[in-house]
Amino acid sequence: MAAGLACGGALAQHAVELVDQEVDGLVGVLGDDQAALEHFAERAEKVVQAVPGAADAQMQREGGKPYAEVRLDSEKLARFGLSAELVLAAVETALGGMPVTWSVEGALRYPVRIRYERELRDDPDELLGLLIGRDGERGGVPLARLLATPTTHTLELPEPADDFLAKLPLTHQRNFVALSDRRAELTVPAGEELPAVAAPHAVAERPSELGLTQVIGPMAIRSEGGRRTQYVMFNVAPGASEVDVARAADERLKAALAAGELTLPAGATYRWVGRYEQKLKADRTLVWVVSVSLAIMVMLIYIGTRSWLITAVIVLCNAIVNTAGGFMMVWLWDAQLTIAVTVGFLVLLGVMFNDSILLGTYIRDKFVTPPRDVKEVHERIFEAGLRRRRPALMTSVTTLLALVPVLWATGRGADLMQPMILPVIGGMVFDLLSLFSVPVFYAWYWERRLAREARER
Repeated sequence: MAAGLACGGALAQHAVELVDQEVDGLVGVLGDDQAALEHFAERAEKVVQAVPGAADAQMQREGGKPYAEVRLDSEKLARFGLSAELVLAAVETALGGMPVTWSVEGALRYPVRIRYERELRDDPDELLGLLIGRDGERGGVPLARLLATPTTHTLELPEPADDFLAKLPLTHQRNFVALSDRRAELTVPAGEELPAVAAPHAVAERPSELGLTQVIGPMAIRSEGGRRTQYVMFNVAPGASEVDVARAADERLKAALAAGELTLPAGATYRWVGRYEQKLKADRTLVWVVSVSLAIMVMLIYIGTRSWLITAVIVLCNAIVNTAGGFMMVWLWDAQLTIAVTVGFLVLLGVMFNDSILLGTYIRDKFVTPPRDVKEVHERIFEAGLRRRRPALMTSVTTLLALVPVLWATGRGADLMQPMILPVIGGMVFDLLSLFSVPVFYAWYWERRLAREARER
């Protein structure tokens, strides 16, 4: 049985994971058959491209890297008393390099590798002349004498060679040599048959003079959880929401699977990853963060005011009005409701109650003794509003003066800070309404209370 090793520049292939994709949506297909995954991803690419709002939809193609394939003949190995592991380790050392010792420089350690010079690594003839030997023995056996011999087939083509080449599988195209317009040779690795498109046109075969066959392989082998992965990526068109586009694409994929237009390979699954997945996780986290933050703020306001009435007036007046102002600013700026904007609303929670607390606590002190009638209620409320309007304005204006310049900032971080401060600016502008809403609600409460007490009497 022949042993195989694909080597293209460096022999060892390592599975790598996809990290930090600069795309808005990413469909990850996980399975065991790489060819089947690529076929499914190609079909899914067409489905995603038809989704409104999806731009630059494409399958992540990893093919196109040339490899020199080494296949060993077990009978030749036995004749020289060598093992496949020994031969492949020698090839890996010559081309990819193997650490033989370490260089210690202070607290740092660097591996010292030994391998052929680049001129020798890039020359197939030099690779075939690589000497393989056992430890403790002098001399060695050239690699060319241990290889399984490929087969060269002569083809009589029914069409021009260039047109026929385009029909060949990508893994065989580099081993195709046109002899004339209608005649060519195709070399296949030992132990393999001609591809179906070429088999009917073979007229002769002979052992190949080449020990190596050229194949096209992946630039990287990606895996996740021990399974091969393939990705379909897309960006979101301006004005569209990445969450809405991803959900629409997911619905179309499910519809195509249900209709039989798409078929998942056996044992394969797909899921949404990338920024869409991160957005959903962040949204779930922020729901808890905002809820807990608001609950803590309510408790702090109550501890400061010692009155559930003042706490309710402050929270109801500001939470509704300031949040509406934040959404209004986001809408006027034509920004999307991203994670940065959501964090901006969280920041707004920390500053939206300043004016209300300043005004509400002063009003509470004015009503330590109950008023006699509605006229006295209005007088106390009016006096509290006049006394606290200037400090409240100073609190809001100083915050706005510190934040507004960020709207015109440029440079690193500006694209993140601008959407984050939009809710804060809009909320603080609308916070000026608390100068009227808090007194009005408090006056409304005392008017109803005095009216109820009058009816009871």
